Amino acid sequence: MPPVRMPGMMTPIHADGFEQVALYHDEETGLRSVVVIHDTTLGPALGGVRMHTYPDEDAAVADGMRLAEAMTLKAAAAGLGLGGGWSIMIGDPARHRNEGPLRAHGRALAAFEGRFIPVNDIGTTQADIKVIGRETSPVCAAGDPSPLTALGCWRESVPVCAPPVVTATWPGCGCASREWAMWDRPWPICWPRRPRS
Repeated sequence: MPPVRMPGMMTPIHADGFEQVALYHDEETGLRSVVVIHDTTLGPALGGVRMHTYPDEDAAVADGMRLAEAMTLKAAAAGLGLGGGWSIMIGDPARHRNEGPLRAHGRALAAFEGRFIPVNDIGTTQADIKVIGRETSPVCAAGDPSPLTALGCWRESVPVCAPPVVTATWPGCGCASREWAMWDRPWPICWPRRPRS
């Protein structure tokens, strides 16, 4: 892999309980992104690359921190031997998802020297991760994880839910509806939460 060319600017942010949080701005492409590494005690941080619009950078940082911490817990519970992280590319995927910003984000991730392994999330695809992989390694581009994420959310919701009833919404389970939304299909079944005793 060629040496990392990083024309952008990385700005570290102190956050208690997180190993690294940084804002990245690439002047050449206009990319603004956030990279969060929560914990690498068990191994490099596995985390999504989300492309989404946010009202401001603080909201993007907060979302990245929330997702990175959750990824640490999911990776540990699954026994993956990996830590947790997340990255956010601030922008509208319909307008900003192209080779320039993706490669710039790859260069930002390369600055973490293999401590962050990116995988696609909302607003990015496996093809995008392969573009990011031209600038950093390793990347997780062997298959789209979102169907398995949605299945896991659905299966974990069953013990706390009543029998299914057909409705147009999914109250109380944003994870499954959000992951299912990545497939561009409606969620046809809703399990209302049982009252806790």
